[in-house]
Amino acid sequence: MEKPSLFHVTHAKAGSTWLHNVFVSAFGSKRVAKRIGGRTELYRHEPGKIVPALFLSYEDFVALEGTEGERCFFVIRDIRDTLVSLYFSMRYSHTDKGFPHIRKFRDEVEGMDDSAGIAHTFKTRSRGFRRIQESWLDSGQPVVKYEDLLLDAEGRLAELFEQLDFPCDRKALAAAVEENSFEKRFGRPLGTKDNKSHGRQGAPGDWKNYANDEIDAIVEERFGGLLSKAGYGR
Repeated sequence: MEKPSLFHVTHAKAGSTWLHNVFVSAFGSKRVAKRIGGRTELYRHEPGKIVPALFLSYEDFVALEGTEGERCFFVIRDIRDTLVSLYFSMRYSHTDKGFPHIRKFRDEVEGMDDSAGIAHTFKTRSRGFRRIQESWLDSGQPVVKYEDLLLDAEGRLAELFEQLDFPCDRKALAAAVEENSFEKRFGRPLGTKDNKSHGRQGAPGDWKNYANDEIDAIVEERFGGLLSKAGYGR
């Protein structure tokens, strides 16, 4: 009997690398497809595999071959923390070699302090994230908060797999979550910052450390409805 497929859809800065590693540890590398993010030109339909970290709106997801009727779920992160994490990654930790969009961003924020750079990011880099999040919130498919996974990844994933009728070895899942914890991977507790690291700090609510009147106004104008719909406090 063919093993079921599972599609993990999300957006950047919502623990996609972490969950990909958990899936590989729990199910084995042969069961997990290659990560492609939003590069749908690299997508190949591979029945029976876990397809991790697709950065797609719901409409773009269902347009892919082999997704109709298959198990899927979406991982969402508070868009404020998402964009703060994006800012620090693009400004400090990601290489710009071969990535002109990162060099462009660094030119845009040159001379700004972090609060001004974050406000700029909120204003200029949010559209794609908003589109993806809103589409999945309206899709009727399972939506899981990154923040809930941080609190209890094993329990929340096991609950999700049961909801989707997706077979999972609970002991293997528990070991995978432990093996891929933030502390084990980066050698410091969740929430401890290193702006030069891909895993800068990981904990929810970091956006509050950079909030000011300008950022609060941007949040209310651009993200207020989305935050309420997703169940995030404002």
